[in-house]
Amino acid sequence: VIPTFSPITAIITPVPSASPTTCEQRKWHPSKGFITCVNDFDYPPSWTSTPETEAQYFYHTLEECCMGVFGSPTCTYHDDCAPTATPTESPTPAPSSSPTTCEERKWHPAKGFHMCVNDLNYPPLWTSTPEIEAQYFYETLDECCMGVFNSPTCPYYDDCAPTETPTNTPTESPSKPPTNSPTPPPSVPPTKAPISPPSSTPTSAPSPSPTGNPTRSPTKNPTRAPTKEPTNPTVNPTSSPTSCEERKWHISSDGSMCSNGYDYPINGNVDLNHDDYDSLEECCSAIFGTNPCNGEDICNTFSPTISPSMNPTRSPVTPEPTLSPSSAPVVTILPPPTPDPTQKPTPEPTLTPTLEPTSEPTTSEPTPGPTQPPSSEPTPEPTTPEPTPGPT
Repeated sequence: VIPTFSPITAIITPVPSASPTTCEQRKWHPSKGFITCVNDFDYPPSWTSTPETEAQYFYHTLEECCMGVFGSPTCTYHDDCAPTATPTESPTPAPSSSPTTCEERKWHPAKGFHMCVNDLNYPPLWTSTPEIEAQYFYETLDECCMGVFNSPTCPYYDDCAPTETPTNTPTESPSKPPTNSPTPPPSVPPTKAPISPPSSTPTSAPSPSPTGNPTRSPTKNPTRAPTKEPTNPTVNPTSSPTSCEERKWHISSDGSMCSNGYDYPINGNVDLNHDDYDSLEECCSAIFGTNPCNGEDICNTFSPTISPSMNPTRSPVTPEPTLSPSSAPVVTILPPPTPDPTQKPTPEPTLTPTLEPTSEPTTSEPTPGPTQPPSSEPTPEPTTPEPTPGPT
């Protein structure tokens, strides 16, 4: 060992105290892991490097240490001056047979005090004593929200039924209370069986494709079932079907017109006796006694009449049509009215006025009175220009 040539420190240590510091005079400080308050000498030297730093870490009483470090008047601690008097005579009893179920866990604030949780992630200090445990743990979520955030609702995380992500903010208002009674049953009970019984066999398959031409006209009285064999089979059928223009004319099924279609008059399943004609005119003359008549030509469709008459016209109004219109209308000139009305009405007015007066009276009846009133003076001259020959 080589001796030092000079003292390590420039200042000589003062005279030591008469006696060492008693245990009761020791100051309290947090443990190195900031888990509890202790009064031992196990702390970093930097905590006592300056009086200001020492004032931040050391306290005169346990209560001051708990309040300064953990914000609570009580906390977990270890008193180096009052260790356990004697060890326990028996070890800690055996643990419980099964761990606490998730539903039995208590609620407590998270480490950051931003929500309530029921997990096992909390400082050991919170369960160091029954008094401290009562400050941090609650039986229900509502009690935790009210105790930590002073609100009946708050952000939470249920470790027994975790959500995808915890909510960042508390809910604005509590959820609505449940209804007092369950939802009533539906008003209409369901049917116990189908309304109509199902068919015993499935329906037949649909036709492969529609026909090229529509049905001409269905019969009024269809047969109840198809016939086993054709009623009147053709003895010697033609090699090709009859063209439309070669079809015969006959009376229609309802007896209202002549037709060259397939709507023959039918009574049940038996065709009525009917005659065929080569033309529409022959059919009209033979059946209705007139020509023309109502007809249905399926080869050449005619436009139907808008309002057909009840009885067909038997002949034209005029024997022959007028070749050209008349030259001018006839103008009738009527006589002017008389100045005074006559005693009796005119039997029949003449078509034209009389050009010259007639020599004979117009009427055979005498005049009912004189034409002029009698004069008071004699006539100065004879009524006639010459005397009447012969004796009067």
